[in-house]
Amino acid sequence: MSACGRGSCWPGALALLRDLQVWKIHADVVGLNSALRAVATASRWRQVSCLLLALQEEGVEPDLVSYTAVMDAAQRSQRWPAALDALRTLQQRRLQADVICFTTLLSAVQRSAQWRLALTVLADMARTRSQPDLICHNAVLAACQEGPWWLAVALLDNLWSSNLCPDIVSFNTAITACLRNEQWQMGLSFLEVLEDRGLKPSSATFDAVTSACEKGTRWREALAFLRARWSLESQVSSDRVGESPLSQADRQLQLQRSVSAVRSAARACEKATAWQTAISLLGEASDMSVQCDETMCYSTILACSSAREWQKSLEIWHEMCHRGIRPSCSSSTLATLLMEMEQRCMWQQQVELLHPLATAYDTKGAGRILAQSAAALMPDPRVR
Repeated sequence: MSACGRGSCWPGALALLRDLQVWKIHADVVGLNSALRAVATASRWRQVSCLLLALQEEGVEPDLVSYTAVMDAAQRSQRWPAALDALRTLQQRRLQADVICFTTLLSAVQRSAQWRLALTVLADMARTRSQPDLICHNAVLAACQEGPWWLAVALLDNLWSSNLCPDIVSFNTAITACLRNEQWQMGLSFLEVLEDRGLKPSSATFDAVTSACEKGTRWREALAFLRARWSLESQVSSDRVGESPLSQADRQLQLQRSVSAVRSAARACEKATAWQTAISLLGEASDMSVQCDETMCYSTILACSSAREWQKSLEIWHEMCHRGIRPSCSSSTLATLLMEMEQRCMWQQQVELLHPLATAYDTKGAGRILAQSAAALMPDPRVR
């Protein structure tokens, strides 16, 4: 039974329990806990609840480990009320919840962003003399991302008063909480504190900060943080020479985060009409193996058009189509460009803009429609 628990082999654990019943051998609490852990690890919350109830009927008395396994299954299944019920039940049975038990509950609460409940659990830990560790505080911080931003700041301050040293996860969570509430300055100020504490920013740090710079139209900072991120990733890659390379999943996650960061930086450039920087950013992204997508290209095109760099807008549009990025007929970027060009009587540029769409959608007849639309936009030479 213990082997099944350690190996997360829940079907085997349940089969053994059934065999014990057939042989009329009563399982003890150790066997129960092994089975519960195996089933909980597989996120089988209903099976865990039924198993606990069935064995109680046979006279097996659950202990703290049993209820912690139930809470673990509940948090893995994102059922925080069930985890809370398990805590209340063990307290009613006069069992003393430990740090592991509270941490499991906080993980369930964190996943559902129940920040008020997370604060209550943290207070309960103090009353029961269970000293919250850094993992507990980080879980509460994560839950408070959906609450008032000052709560995250207060919790971060509370870490130092509790003689706990915040780690990069603590800072990332506090930064994200501030940014979600549009507290850009406060979020960015944590970067200085982070560096003063000798902590290195992670990819998640750069993601949050770049997003903040985008929303705060601070394109220079967004670009600087993006380049710092790429420098950090290059350094990590070089440090791994001779070691096992990043797994395919890790590499994919890294690229996905880079794409998100480039999008944020490109949008920041668009808002600031920094068209030259936006164009340069597309080239840098390609050099870092980040595949440019529609969002990045559209932001760059709009940055150019806002600066009345129409030729550059068209060049990027055609380059986007050449790379196989299929533009949408209903794109707001396309509509904006067409409208601005029409207002300036830029008929030839409108035709150039629509031509890639006519080619891409010709099989469905959309090409003819777009070509006719382009012709209709051109001035009638007979009208003087």
